[in-house]
Amino acid sequence: MRSERIFLIGLMGAGKSTVGRLLGHSLYWPYVDNDEGLEEMTSDDAVTLSLGEAGSLHNAEEAWVANLLQVDRNYVGGLPGSIGDRPEQLLNVQNRGSVVYLRAQPGILADRIAMDTSERPWLKDDPLAVLSDMFNRRDQIFRESAHLVIDTDRAAAPDLALEIAGWFTN
Repeated sequence: MRSERIFLIGLMGAGKSTVGRLLGHSLYWPYVDNDEGLEEMTSDDAVTLSLGEAGSLHNAEEAWVANLLQVDRNYVGGLPGSIGDRPEQLLNVQNRGSVVYLRAQPGILADRIAMDTSERPWLKDDPLAVLSDMFNRRDQIFRESAHLVIDTDRAAAPDLALEIAGWFTN
């Protein structure tokens, strides 16, 4: 086993939650999800999430990741996409486990989250433009930070989880 922790990074819609749950199951490790962790951590998650790309959401995500890094056991953790905007925290993540970048093109991401903009109001007007901007800002950072880069554009989540598990167990 290469690591005690596996951190999944990528933009929203890349498959972190779905692949993470399957990967955790295959490794017999718990999966810790960013969105679920934020809901538990914030007293009024509807207000926090409605703030979108700016303000309190990113502060809450940063605090959640810092708390997650203190957990001393094996787990698979799905991290917020905004970690790509925080190089120091991303370095801490790299030092605490193995990082897997679930990479998907903005058009694919926009298609995947088209029905799920209720919790992401900043995407309602033009999801493709917002996701393209995020991809352009974070893709290189994610690729350089990852121990493993997996293209999720056309692969099924169970196949991706098996590929990642195989990489970590061989």
